[in-house]
Amino acid sequence: MLERGVHPVIPEKGSVGASGDLAPLAHLALCCIGEGEAFYQGAKMDGGEALSRAGIEPLRLEAKEGLALLNGTQALTAVGALALERATRLARVADVSGAMTLEALRGTPAAFDERIHLARPHAGQLAAAAHLRELLRDSEIRDSHLEGDPRVQDAYSLRCMPQVHGAVRDALAHARACTEIETGSATDNPLVFTDTEEVISGGNFHGAPLALAFDYAGIALTHLGNICERRVDRLVNPDKNEGLPPFLTSQPGLSSGYMVTQIAAVALLNECKVLAHPASTDNLPTDGGKEDHVSMGMTAATKLRQIVSNVEHVVAIELLCAAEGLEYRALPDAGTNLLGEQLGRRARLYAVDMLRGLVMVIMALDHTRDLFHYGAQLYDPLDLSKTTTTLFLTRWVTHFCAPVFVFLAGTGAFLSTSRGKTKPELSRFLLTRGLWLILLEVTLVRFGWFFNFDYNFVFMQVIWVIGCSMIALAGLIYLPVWAIAAFGLLLIGAHNAFDAMRADSFGSWRWLWVVLHETNVVQPRLGMFMLMAYPLVPWVGVMATGYAFGKMLLLERGVRRKWLFGLGAACIVVFVALRATNVYGDPLHWSVKQTGLFTLLSFVNTLKYPPSLLYLLMTLGPALVALALFDREPGREPGRLARPFIVFGRVPLFYYLLHVPLIHLIAVVCSYAKYGRATWLFQNWPPPGAPPILPPGYGYWPCCCSTRRRARRRSSGCRARRAPSP
Repeated sequence: MLERGVHPVIPEKGSVGASGDLAPLAHLALCCIGEGEAFYQGAKMDGGEALSRAGIEPLRLEAKEGLALLNGTQALTAVGALALERATRLARVADVSGAMTLEALRGTPAAFDERIHLARPHAGQLAAAAHLRELLRDSEIRDSHLEGDPRVQDAYSLRCMPQVHGAVRDALAHARACTEIETGSATDNPLVFTDTEEVISGGNFHGAPLALAFDYAGIALTHLGNICERRVDRLVNPDKNEGLPPFLTSQPGLSSGYMVTQIAAVALLNECKVLAHPASTDNLPTDGGKEDHVSMGMTAATKLRQIVSNVEHVVAIELLCAAEGLEYRALPDAGTNLLGEQLGRRARLYAVDMLRGLVMVIMALDHTRDLFHYGAQLYDPLDLSKTTTTLFLTRWVTHFCAPVFVFLAGTGAFLSTSRGKTKPELSRFLLTRGLWLILLEVTLVRFGWFFNFDYNFVFMQVIWVIGCSMIALAGLIYLPVWAIAAFGLLLIGAHNAFDAMRADSFGSWRWLWVVLHETNVVQPRLGMFMLMAYPLVPWVGVMATGYAFGKMLLLERGVRRKWLFGLGAACIVVFVALRATNVYGDPLHWSVKQTGLFTLLSFVNTLKYPPSLLYLLMTLGPALVALALFDREPGREPGRLARPFIVFGRVPLFYYLLHVPLIHLIAVVCSYAKYGRATWLFQNWPPPGAPPILPPGYGYWPCCCSTRRRARRRSSGCRARRAPSP
């Protein structure tokens, strides 16, 4: 019945746990013989109909089988066993929440020393102490206050975790052992012994062994909830929380923070304490005094189930409060995720995530134009002979995206070494992560752009170059930081000296020069085009420079902001000076145009494919200034407008993998609505020199109307669609 999804309707109330669970098991037996009620596929119906729909034949009972179905402890055993399984997991989770609280309160794990617990070797206590030692091993927060801490001992709720958590483990182990014996036992009455052909009446149906065990487990779990709630109180109480903000909020008085969560924990515990009163101590005779002593085992089982649920919520509340407390205890050199850095202090975490999230939103603007604007296949939005000011800016502003991504990926790699990751560990991580990103580029990312598996056209862009740069950085990290910085700056600053060298001059090695330095198409085989939109050399330099830059984020906030402002301003000044001379740094020289505005646009129109020195100065300079501006004082929460950008900035890879297919899908829907078809949105982009694949008049972009007229006048100048940028 369970396998086919037939669930008998069984009332929860009505069993006293003696003569078996007569009432609950009677309802179960009714369904087995095609009577009673059951749930099937979410609907409540007659038991016979449920069996019929599930293709199950009802049982046809013979002598004594009806009594055998009723006279046992199966119902209370099942309810209690499921509750005990949850409780066993919960005991281990409470170790985790307790360890987190100890860290947040700057407590000491000295009380978990194995020698202490071997002197009192209760099995649960030894197991809990070992688990806590493992959880707190190599704690950087502990190391930060080993010296000069005036406290001698922690409060009992912290110091005595092994003793209390261990006692709970032992109680649950006893209840579990009783339950396992019961599940393999015969509880029917009378029992038939076939070897002697005897039928003997007895009392195995009595639920006392389980009732006592379940009551014991409920009392133990209430103790567990008690100690967890006391730790929650220490986290939120400003008189006890070792300098954490009152109620774990950075705006006490205006925000109640986690105060209400502690109140909820207290309310749940109050209910647990009422439920912890043993059901097994009660006795009300039934059946005219024949059943003059009953176990109340079903009540004990259902009480245990509710206590488990309540304590699960109490432990979850401790996890929430402890995690919040740990945010305020983060060290200046806390660890990172290479594509989603976690820089330790909240101000720096917010600053980096805010910057990355901002450029990601801007990136979506560019990619929306790629799929919604007719001119995307006719001309480059940066071509001042064809574009408009608005269209130019929708493309130019996205120049900031790729440099920020690649630069901060290198920064995250450095910060992971500050956290304690060894260079061999980091090198292995960078290598495997880099290979994984390259695989994503040619699979999920490509499919998001084209919605097809026609690999006659492949283009390699920002995810590919981040992956390759990580692989290169996996070897570079063994050099001193100053050497990595020098190498990165050399690649950024010197690669434009080779602009005159074209890939076609390298003969059979043409492909290698395209991969390293020149944005161009390679043909692995006839008819297949691979566009290398992001050549490696300058981008490897950006990531290497970002790695060295990570050292600056370990400085004190005031010093760090001065350096960020200074470096950002220096990049901008150098950009303006070099750009004004048209001597070096970008193969696209600026010139005076018909209007002052277009002259300014010409001045900032630097080359991204590959990224020139001036392009990187123009983008990374303002990015560093923005990072300084976003660098908030520790403890200050971000504003309402900043929060969405921070959320995006914390999940950059997920955002990137999701946003392109989402934009593409919306374009398909719009095209079907306008044309009744959208075949061009499932095709590869045309090769160089081929006509555009979009229908005349296609487009929804706000700039479409004016630029479409301009495009028609220049239809003879059509060229291949450019590669989109992140």
